[in-house]
Amino acid sequence: LMLKLLEEKKDLRELYSRTMFHITCASQYDDQDILNVAKLAYENCYSEFKSKNFDFSSRSKNNIPRIGFIFCFIEESAAHWLLDLFKARKKNFFYACYHSYNFEDSRSKEFREEADLFRPIAEMDDDEVAEQIYADEIDILFDLRAHIYGHRLGVIKRRAAPIQVTWMDSLAPTGLPEMDYSIFDKDLVPEEDHKFHNEKILYLPSYLHYKIPEDRTEIKPAPCLKNGYVTFGSVHRSQKLHNDIFDLWIEILEKTKNSKLVIKNKAIQDPYYKEQIREYFLSKGLAAERLITAGFEDKSIFFEKCNEIDICLDSFPGNGCSTNIHTFCMGKPLITLFQKNMKASRISYSQLKSIGLEEFIAYSKTEYVNKAVELANDHELINKYTQTIRQKFIDSDICNLEKYSSEFEKLLMTMWHSYKGKHE
Repeated sequence: LMLKLLEEKKDLRELYSRTMFHITCASQYDDQDILNVAKLAYENCYSEFKSKNFDFSSRSKNNIPRIGFIFCFIEESAAHWLLDLFKARKKNFFYACYHSYNFEDSRSKEFREEADLFRPIAEMDDDEVAEQIYADEIDILFDLRAHIYGHRLGVIKRRAAPIQVTWMDSLAPTGLPEMDYSIFDKDLVPEEDHKFHNEKILYLPSYLHYKIPEDRTEIKPAPCLKNGYVTFGSVHRSQKLHNDIFDLWIEILEKTKNSKLVIKNKAIQDPYYKEQIREYFLSKGLAAERLITAGFEDKSIFFEKCNEIDICLDSFPGNGCSTNIHTFCMGKPLITLFQKNMKASRISYSQLKSIGLEEFIAYSKTEYVNKAVELANDHELINKYTQTIRQKFIDSDICNLEKYSSEFEKLLMTMWHSYKGKHE
């Protein structure tokens, strides 16, 4: 229905964004389909808008570019990944925040203190934001929310900066010719998959950086050692869950004696959604006591609750991302399903390869089930992983801030030198 509306109507930018997010998590669409929809949505939603024809002719004289980030700088976003880059940056880089959400919290305050410039833009229209960014002399502009609430693709369309980049919260191509670059890592978007993007692909050591909490929750022995049975867990947002996933999880439970499954997300707090899930599992013959549903808690409580899970089961094709990272921090094995030409199913693949846990990557649904069942039958091995995964994670590129910050700044300069070479 959403795709039909996109074909028939104009200026449906919010519907476009919702559609792009959902089809990246839907098993019936591959990366080529997503690119096609991005181009279609561009024609229906953005093609009629014109650039502002700003004069950037003097910018190429700058040796160091001024950097701007459009994002929702709040606790519930992925902003914590970005804050460390702000703190670690060389001071000759100018970083500006364009806060696209009409709410601020303690995380917003941290960015206000750390950034060279912090501007709320939620109440400004695209023309106003574009003119402000131009007046601020931003040379490289990131929209970190493309296709997700809080994006300002209308500003990108108006060419507010000489170089425009998408990264972090959106895996899909934007479809906008004015978006110059998109940033990934080599496992998430290998060279042969560049054709599924209208943007030029650049690489970082890992897609995102993660800072291990200083007050780390203690990792306890795998609960299966005490319980005598395995507890599987899913902590993914509800939009990534569907019956194809549930069917595999039920098969895993059926093949693992006395095992239980915890499904934890915010939507579970809705009684109707919770009941729908329980009814589906019960209709497949699963005993009620083997399914545990729970809402999401404060992060510190979440970390502690991870100690009650033995093995995490990933969603597909839309994998977990920050939720995976948190569970790695708590030493949890994660079984994931890689699906070719479906970028959303490569997130966990990329993370697990970076950490050195490729044994958890399945390449078919049968292998996904078998890997989960085989691991569940070896409680001592589960406990070994529980006690060692955190350190492997800490030692990976995902947590190497010094390397990540250095490579990010090199990437900024690569983009800038390329621009200068064409315009000097």
